[in-house]
Parts: sequence; C-alpha cells; structure tokens
Amino acid sequence: MKKIIIAMAGLATAIGVAWFSVETNQRPREQQVCVAKDVHEKLYAWIYDDTSRDEMSGKQIRIAAVLSQNSFAFGFPYDGEQHAMLSLRTHPRHGKAAMLRIKAGQIVSKTILVRFDDDAPMIFAIVETESVRTNIVFIKDYPAFAARLKRAQKVRVEFTVYGQGQQVAQFDVSGFNPDFIDKQ
Repeated sequence: MKKIIIAMAGLATAIGVAWFSVETNQRPREQQVCVAKDVHEKLYAWIYDDTSRDEMSGKQIRIAAVLSQNSFAFGFPYDGEQHAMLSLRTHPRHGKAAMLRIKAGQIVSKTILVRFDDDAPMIFAIVETESVRTNIVFIKDYPAFAARLKRAQKVRVEFTVYGQGQQVAQFDVSGFNPDFIDKQ
C-alpha cells in the first residue's frame, strides 16, 4: 500500500502543522493521477481556521491561508525545499492583517512587489513581527491588499531572503472566501 503524505507549513504559530494523507492502494495509473490531482488541488487551496481563541479577550481568531504553487530550494543555512504562505488574519485585539511566511530564512526586504493577476506590480511596505521572527512579515495597508486580493485569481509576491536573493512566490488565490475573514 503506497501512501502520499504531504506536509504543509502551519498557518500560524497557533495552528501548527496540517497533514494530508491519501492512500493509493495500488490503483491503476489513471486513478493515481486523479488522486494526485485531488491532493494537489487541496494542498494549494485556501485553508480556513477559526479554532484558535485570543486568551485575553476569549474571542475567535480567524485565519485564511494558501501555499505558494512554486517552491524554493535555498542553500546553506536554510537547506531544503519550501513553499511560501500567504495568510489573512482577523484578531479580536490586533485587527486584520495580511502576512507572508516562509518556513526557513530571513525576509530582509522592507517592501515587497505584488502583482495581482496581470495588473501592474504594486509596492507594499512590510514590517517584521513583534517577536522579531524573520521568516514572517506583515504586509502594511491591509485594506488595499485585501481589496485587490478579493478580485484576483492569482498573486505573485517578490521578496528578498538573506543570502538567497530575490524570490517570487506564486499563489492561486481563486476561491478565496472574504466573508470568513470579514465575519465579526
């Protein structure tokens, strides 16, 4: 019995790591291709989580996240292949935020270049987290970013990783449900 196990980076620290497992059971090649396509579609589709609560207010934290369709193979000291993750979050005390995350590496840009569908690229300022985790950045001007994202089918984000240069993450953002993030 063959298993395809695909690990996905956590939505945020509060969510941890999600796993998808599919058994192929020695199926004919055509069925294996269908299973692989189904896993691919689920892996790069939006994931929604509202199971976390802010400990101080007791209210829900909502996160919508999607993995990049392309991966990056970084050299030392961040060896290995990884994907970027684009997340939108509604926090009861901190409000709404858009975030870009990589598994390992230091995002050293002060700005990112974002292209929604085939529109002209836009520059967005970014800031590091309060905990100074250099693999996660907050995208400033959430209202402008979210408004463009809601209408887009694909998003490309260019950012710089220390010692690895400029990287471009490509996201399929079709199927995004803005009501999930906008819900009070």
